Amino acid sequence: MYINKNGQQSGPYEDHVVIDQLRNGMLSPDDQAIRHGETSWQRLGDMFPDARPTTPATASPVGFAESPPATIAEPSAKGGCRKIFGWLLLVLGIVMLLGGIGTSIVNRTLDHPLCQQADRRYQEMKEAEQEVNASKGTPRQASAIEKLREKTSYLEISTRACGDMTDYYRWWFIALLAIAAFGFILAIVGFFIRRV
Repeated sequence: MYINKNGQQSGPYEDHVVIDQLRNGMLSPDDQAIRHGETSWQRLGDMFPDARPTTPATASPVGFAESPPATIAEPSAKGGCRKIFGWLLLVLGIVMLLGGIGTSIVNRTLDHPLCQQADRRYQEMKEAEQEVNASKGTPRQASAIEKLREKTSYLEISTRACGDMTDYYRWWFIALLAIAAFGFILAIVGFFIRRV
């Protein structure tokens, strides 16, 4: 059997060789073939319908002139993946650094509503103390003392809640500074990695 591939004729080949080359993708079902003694060319896919390619074409069959090798692409820029990784670390580090510092500054300047409520309770308690002092020796003194006790109890609850919230914000502030410090380290590492 003779094969015509890309305008080039070669052969003769045994049928099993052609079938192997079809299965390996070295020949295409659209390539033409003719058997010894026949007068018309046929598609290989029509001659061997069960021989389907299992891999894409990668090499020329035996006996065919090989085309010149393709131009080898220039290697990518030195350290391409490393540079990208370095830039990612640098950007992530800067975002963490600025985000951590910015959020911690905002965190420190916020006056939490629980602490504002404690300040109001303190003012109410002071007013109740003044009312007790003003009502000494009068029938209103007992109710003024009861009101002072109630305001003092509210103040203790509000002060405790404000203290708990202050502790929470203090730890949150430390965590934000740790994130900023980690971001600074990432930015430094990314800066040097991208330069390699």
